[in-house]
Amino acid sequence: YMVADTIPGRQIPVTVIRDGGARVDLTIVIEAQPEDLYTRARSGSGSGSGGLDDGVTEVSSSLGLTVSTIDEATRKKYSISEQVTAGVVVTKVDTDSEAAEKGITPGVVILSLDRQPVKDIASFRRIMKDSVGKDRVRVFFQRGEVSIQMMLDLK
Repeated sequence: YMVADTIPGRQIPVTVIRDGGARVDLTIVIEAQPEDLYTRARSGSGSGSGGLDDGVTEVSSSLGLTVSTIDEATRKKYSISEQVTAGVVVTKVDTDSEAAEKGITPGVVILSLDRQPVKDIASFRRIMKDSVGKDRVRVFFQRGEVSIQMMLDLK
């Protein structure tokens, strides 16, 4: 009931513990439950996880970014080409982050991290989890027709 009792838009710190030891600290953003959640889950529509992955957002405090799945709403809002079939879209950049200093802005699509393809939020999370303990991560992203690669420090 903790999530159900939390106001949408609120950021909540979460620690994920895997295999009895590996700890990953995340901040999640609580979103309002879609009105059609039940029908999407039953029909299997959506992005491959029973329809429950639409609109998922991930806050990466170590990169200073908030990213979301690429769906029709984010495509329209950020003018993302239909040719972009994988990745996650940056929806927020912490103003005091290195990402902001290097010019990453909302609408940028992250295609890979540490030379591993970012297909969706799940792969973004996995790669970030695997990056725990590293000082930097290589980010390959696309802004419109331009592809850029850079190194970003991890906090």
